[in-house]
Order: sequence, then C-alpha cells, then structure tokens
Amino acid sequence: MKVLLVRHGISENLPPGQDGVKVNSQRALTGPGKKKMRRAAEGLMRMVERPDLIVSSPLLRAHQTAEILADVFKIDKIATTAALSPGKRPNELLAYLKSHGDSKPGSQAGGALVIVVGHEPDLGLFTSWSLTGLTESFIEFRKGGMCLLEFPAEARPGRAKLLWMCRPRQLRQLAR
Repeated sequence: MKVLLVRHGISENLPPGQDGVKVNSQRALTGPGKKKMRRAAEGLMRMVERPDLIVSSPLLRAHQTAEILADVFKIDKIATTAALSPGKRPNELLAYLKSHGDSKPGSQAGGALVIVVGHEPDLGLFTSWSLTGLTESFIEFRKGGMCLLEFPAEARPGRAKLLWMCRPRQLRQLAR
C-alpha cells in the first residue's frame, strides 16, 4: 500500500476568542489557498497514478483540500475519518488505512494508493513513526506539502519507506 500524506492548504487565521468567532474546525481555505492547492494537485498528477481512495480529516480546511484533489483526479467520493482529527495517535490512522486501504480490484501494481489529508503536527508524527517506529516527529509539512510512503504487505510502525517528499512550490512548478 502507498500512502500519500497531504497537509491542507492555506486557511483562514483563527481570530482571538470573541463571541460569534469561527471555531477551529470551521476554518476554510482562503482564495489563494484554493488556487495554490489546485496547482499543486495538477503537479501531483505528474507524479502519481489515480488514487484508489481519498480520505480526509473532518475539519473543513482538510475536507476542502480533499475536494480539490478529488476534482483534479476525477474521484467521486471522499471518505472522512476521526483518525485524522488533530491530536489523534498514529496507530489510529494506521488501523484505518489497514482496514480501508488494502489493494482493491483495479488497483495499480504495488497495491492501493490512498491520499490522506490532515494537519500538522499529526502528519509529521505519523510519517516519522511510520519510518522509524519512534513517537517523535522529525518531519514537518508546510501547508499544501506532500509525501509518499510505501508500506510492505504487513504495514507496521518503522516499516514504511519514504519514496518522496515535496514542498507545495515544487508541486506547483510541475504543473507548468
């Protein structure tokens, strides 16, 4: 199984607490954030095949990012999981991926490709844990940044292989 981890695009800032303020979960992508994310997704199409599954955090900015990816890759459905909510443990996401990301009929050679859209520092922690088995993050995702991991048949912490990691600007340059 291959897992493409994507941090959501540029989103609204959370204003200081006051009555009627949007809560963190309802922060949306900005106009420039949507435009940059679409360009990055177009660049991504040059690097990976069509995914078998796109799964998102339930937070609005991540879901909007997943919608952009789904539109570019012509995917009809986006799955949502609480395992991608901020503060969740890496093993919760891995359990979800094992149950939903197995090779499906028609999957590309080498197993399913699952795009996962979430947040920092959780994506960095999941990536570090997947590569080393340690629960210390040594990888940081910029907004719109992505990395591709490959898991062996038996996905476990410390067993993943990093295939590549790109900053959003690098992906946007590929779209040209």
